[in-house]
Amino acid sequence: MKRSLILILLLFIANLSLSQITQVRGVVIDSITGSPLPYVKVKSINGTAGTLTDTSGHYTLLLKNAATDTIEFSSVGYISQRITVTPEIPNEVNIFLVPNVKSFDVVEIIAGENPAFEILRKVKEHKKYNDPYQLEAYECEVYNKMQFDVNKLGDNFEERKAFNKMKVVNDYVDYDSTVGAKYIPILLTESISDYYFKSAPVQIKEEIKANRITGVDYMQLEKFTGDMHQNVNVYDNYIELFNKEFMSPIADGGKLFYKYYLQDNDTIDGVVCYHLKFVPKRKGDAVFDGDIWIADSSYAVKQIIADIPNNVNLNYVSDLHVEQYYSEVEPGVWMLVDEQMKGYFDLFNDFKKKKLLGATVHKHTSRKDFVINQPKDFNFYVADVVLSDSAKVQDESYWEEHRHNELSQEEQGVIEMVDSLKNNKRFKFYENLTYMAYTGFWRTGPIEIGSIYSLYNKNTVEGHRLMLALRTSNKFSTKVEINAFGIYGFGDQDFKYGGSLRWKIRNAPREMFRIGYRRRIEQLGLAPSIGEIGNSFTTLFSLGPLDKLTMVEKGSVSLEKDWRFDMRTFHSVEWKKFTPLGTSDYSRIDLSTGDTNKISNITSFEVRNQIMFTKEEKFLNGQFDRVSLGSKYPIISLTHTWGIKDVIGSEYDFHRLDFVYDHRPRVGMFGRIQYSIYAGKVFGQVPYPFLNIHPGNQTLYLQLTTFNLMRYYEFISDEWVGINFEHRLQGFIMDRIPLIKKAKLRLVYNAKMIVGRYNNKHNEELLLPTYSYRLQYPYYEVGAGIENIFKFIRVDAVWRLSYRDHIDSNGNQVRNFGVFFTFKTDF
Repeated sequence: MKRSLILILLLFIANLSLSQITQVRGVVIDSITGSPLPYVKVKSINGTAGTLTDTSGHYTLLLKNAATDTIEFSSVGYISQRITVTPEIPNEVNIFLVPNVKSFDVVEIIAGENPAFEILRKVKEHKKYNDPYQLEAYECEVYNKMQFDVNKLGDNFEERKAFNKMKVVNDYVDYDSTVGAKYIPILLTESISDYYFKSAPVQIKEEIKANRITGVDYMQLEKFTGDMHQNVNVYDNYIELFNKEFMSPIADGGKLFYKYYLQDNDTIDGVVCYHLKFVPKRKGDAVFDGDIWIADSSYAVKQIIADIPNNVNLNYVSDLHVEQYYSEVEPGVWMLVDEQMKGYFDLFNDFKKKKLLGATVHKHTSRKDFVINQPKDFNFYVADVVLSDSAKVQDESYWEEHRHNELSQEEQGVIEMVDSLKNNKRFKFYENLTYMAYTGFWRTGPIEIGSIYSLYNKNTVEGHRLMLALRTSNKFSTKVEINAFGIYGFGDQDFKYGGSLRWKIRNAPREMFRIGYRRRIEQLGLAPSIGEIGNSFTTLFSLGPLDKLTMVEKGSVSLEKDWRFDMRTFHSVEWKKFTPLGTSDYSRIDLSTGDTNKISNITSFEVRNQIMFTKEEKFLNGQFDRVSLGSKYPIISLTHTWGIKDVIGSEYDFHRLDFVYDHRPRVGMFGRIQYSIYAGKVFGQVPYPFLNIHPGNQTLYLQLTTFNLMRYYEFISDEWVGINFEHRLQGFIMDRIPLIKKAKLRLVYNAKMIVGRYNNKHNEELLLPTYSYRLQYPYYEVGAGIENIFKFIRVDAVWRLSYRDHIDSNGNQVRNFGVFFTFKTDF
């Protein structure tokens, strides 16, 4: 979602002078109580304009089409009204809506108790019957439609020189009365899919039969246009939105966080319903504000209308409005049949600067043709999302026949506009600029040039160094990618190089073959989160010289494969040659003379096999790369590496096992917890570069998965066990502190530990360097920090609790305390 927002803000800018507008404003009031009515729908009859009343019942509606002279006011539980307005002049229309009163069945009320509580208890008792995920199985057809708009374009938008060459979009700029500014729709997705669910064990599958994405062509969003990655279940105690867990209004512990008010009874689709209004007990809690209607006989949810309060500790989200409608598709079986969501996003939503760009996302999902409790065989569900071969090539006649509801004139305009922009040079420039910000590469037809993130670096061997990389783009092939790079160091005046070829054998399940070779200088034991030595962060925020370096020559062949059920594997064959550079010490004792000799290089040939169990892990996919979105279940990895002697000059026989258990348990409103337990062991006698060089950090840039106060090469082990733990409270504590809560700062704390052993037998291959140590007892670090500073900075204070008297290679005492920062943005 964060990358999509950045994409929207950068890609599409346009202008238009407003046509004549009819303004209608006023207030909607309950005719009996005289109270203002929030969230009443106000829409034009002949046009597409519409809005909702705010919490005080007020509304403003701007009708662009002068021929539209009738507007309708409607709200569940009230009789709708239509009013004629005068075109092209301001209209003030105040409406008194009349309740549509029906009778209730008898509900037992305990004296002194909120009458809503008895209904909530009944809802809880009936969850096992009404929650769709408690069924043995169900299936249905799902139609999903999403539209993305750029809003707050500004009144002088058409005068901006940077965008005056994209006048084709002028016909599609409109006015949003909710934000009071111009907007333009720029992205539309549609999908039609068959959705399957089975319990015991839970298995979900979605077959996307038709898919269309207008506006983005370099991220594989097809899987995310279906229903699986967007499903919200009000019966869950917590609903995850924007990487934060919101408590459902019918959660088991809802009374601790919500206030409930029983309203007058309503009848919806002939079903008599209890109407409950819910509001947060405390400002800032991750809860909703809205109304819910409960069927009086079954205590099933019939309808819910909810908003996220504007004081919740969220970034970039100005407003989110959700409406869900349920229907009894079979006797006693209630299913969500229609869902509408509308979200407003701003780069700086805490500041009332209307000139800043924002985005609006509309989502409409409908479901029909339900089949209940007819489970299919286990093997049917093994692939979670299946994209039909014909899904992306369905013609317009297919969409007209099969989509559940027609496209509006505005939605149709998105398709026409983007088709018109495909050959616009200015549009292509902004598209390439956004792509470079995301990937580091600039697209030039079939070739991409980069990477801006590793263009320059500096170390003690190469001095100032420059790196240029080239790779083929999707225009060259969506199956094969060829990558090459060259590095030149002005200090050693040596040219390094490398290249690789990736062949995507299959999309779903994913299969990727790779072959490559590279010759470049590396820092062994550098954390993957820092990146290779070419990453600019290792220079910009370094606390000391990169001097313990190694020239690595590496050839490899690998295969990555996703299996059809919660498992993926990696297989590789690698040849590696290490040559010490800088202050790296490769020394060996000659057993016949007792002399210590410098070793020029060491070589190994390794076969590596890794298996990962990844239940419900989600990814954001590119054509070749993908980013894991994690899973609520543990991700388990087991890797075996076999070093084989006398193959292409290899010198060592050994085996190595690595185990990783990574988990992000759901803790509801208490924030997010992530912990990793890892262990490993090397069997055999090998030089220390092939052991576990525990990753350290000699920069000011915070590393979340490594030891920030440990130096490079400080500890080396041949067997080890470690744990990383982090708890991000996401405002749970600081939102309760006056004044501070306005800044929306968030507390985070963490702890890390590693224990290991080193067997002296490895000294026969290479002596342990004088700047390296054995772990005699555990190494500990703890930290605490503040994140969300200016919405993208995190600062941590870190304490080293053991080995505090160590001396580094320059004779200085190691740091036992440090302050680190990182750039990290989140909703």
